[in-house]
Amino acid sequence: MGRKGAPNPYSDYNKPNGNIDGRSAVNKVGGNRGFWYENRPAYVAAHEAGHLFGLFDLYYPDPVTGYSRPYATWEKSIMANSKQNVDQRTIDLLMDLNGIEECTCGN
Repeated sequence: MGRKGAPNPYSDYNKPNGNIDGRSAVNKVGGNRGFWYENRPAYVAAHEAGHLFGLFDLYYPDPVTGYSRPYATWEKSIMANSKQNVDQRTIDLLMDLNGIEECTCGN
């Protein structure tokens, strides 16, 4: 679900410049660095951390409005709609991508 030819959100125009608010980004899906501004809501950090863990954006630009629209059935994922909580389906996807078959957390 990656976007070939999409603008690089980590380009110079987007790097932190002392401002406390702006667009957050990571260097690449599964990358090792990123930034989010202190005045951004916590869900922004959670969304960007999802990229660091290997998750792609689960939204696309609406061809009419240009606004982000979630892929069908992913509306509740933090990777499709940042204002969502981290849902079980996104956790399962993350585990699958990283070869984790079963979580024994707390057991």
